[in-house]
Amino acid sequence: MYRVVLIDDERLILEGLTKVVRWQDWDCEVVGSAGDARSGAELIRSLQPQILFTDIRMPGQDGLTMLAGLRSEFPDLQVTVLTGYRDFSYAQEAIRLGVTRFLLKPSKMEEIHEALTAMTERLAREARNDASPDDGETESESSRAGSFLVNQAMNYMKQHFTEKLTLQEVADACYVSQWHLSKLLNRYTEKSFYDILNGLRIEEAKKLREKHLQYETAIKMLSENRFEDAAAAFDALGDYKDSPAKAAEARIKIKPAIISGGEDEDKEKQYVEACRVMEAGQYLDAVDLFRRIYDYKDSICLKWRCIELGDATYSRTELSADYKRALKMLEAGNLESAIAAFEAFGDYKDSR
Repeated sequence: MYRVVLIDDERLILEGLTKVVRWQDWDCEVVGSAGDARSGAELIRSLQPQILFTDIRMPGQDGLTMLAGLRSEFPDLQVTVLTGYRDFSYAQEAIRLGVTRFLLKPSKMEEIHEALTAMTERLAREARNDASPDDGETESESSRAGSFLVNQAMNYMKQHFTEKLTLQEVADACYVSQWHLSKLLNRYTEKSFYDILNGLRIEEAKKLREKHLQYETAIKMLSENRFEDAAAAFDALGDYKDSPAKAAEARIKIKPAIISGGEDEDKEKQYVEACRVMEAGQYLDAVDLFRRIYDYKDSICLKWRCIELGDATYSRTELSADYKRALKMLEAGNLESAIAAFEAFGDYKDSR
C-alpha cells in the first residue's frame, strides 16, 4: 500500500481527511500526521511516505521552503497542497516546485479523489519503469526545488552569519537534513557550507573596515573645523557607532552660517541654549526649546533631528505645521534653512 502523511495546523482538517476519505480504495493508508511544517518534515524523513497532503500557509512557518525541501530531498514524493491562501503567485510557485495538485479550502471530496487518482497513477507508472515524459519533468521539478532551497539557505545565512551558525540550524530552517543541504550547496555554489559562511564573514569584515576608515575621516574633518563636510560624512555612515550624534554636533557648529536675518537678542539666547542642550545629548529638552523658536534660523530642522535622536513623540498635526513653515522659508528665499528643514522631514509628502 502507498503510505500517506498529512500536514495541517488545523486539527479538524487532519481528523476529517483521516476518517472521511476511503484511502483503501486507492491502495493507500495514512501512516502519520503533523500540525506544523518542521515536525511534518521529520515525520516524512522517518516514515518515507509516497504521498503527502499538506497546507503551506501555517502560522510562523514558510510552507514554500518546506515544500522545496521535501521535493528536493524526496523527488518521487507526490504532493497535493490544501490551503485557504488564495494568492495566485503563491500557487504558481508551489506548482513550479512540483506539486501534483493545488486545492483551495474548503475542497470538494471529488477534488481530493481526483488528486489521489493522479498521484497513485503516477506512482504506478514509475513502479513499472515506463518511459514517460514524467521522468524528465520530475528531474526538472527537483532541480527547481533545489535551486529555490539554496536561495532560501543563502538568505538565512546572510541574515544570521554574525551568530554561531551551524549547518544543522540552516538545514532546520529549510526543512531538510543537513546532509542533503550540504549536497545542494556544493552542487549549486561549488562551495561547502563553511566556505560560504566564512566568505560572508570576510566580506562583512571588509565593509566594517571601510566604514571605520570613513568614520575616522569624518572625525578628522570635525577636528579640522570642516563642519559641513563632517556632517555629510557622518550622515553617509547612517547608524554606524555614534555617527548620528556626531552629525548633529557638526551641524551645531555651523549654525552661525545659517541665518535668516533680523533675529532679536532673546531668540538668539534661546537658540544658543537649545544648541547647547542638544550637544549635551539632552534631546527631549532640546525639542521643547526649539519648539519655542521654530521660526528662528534652522530651529525646525534641529527640532526634528532631536525628535529622531531622542525618540520623542510628535503628532501629524505638528509635522504638517512645520512643513508649511518650511514652505514659507522656501518662498522667502531662505534656502539653506528650508533645505535643512525638508531633509529633517524625511519621506513626509514631497520633502525630498
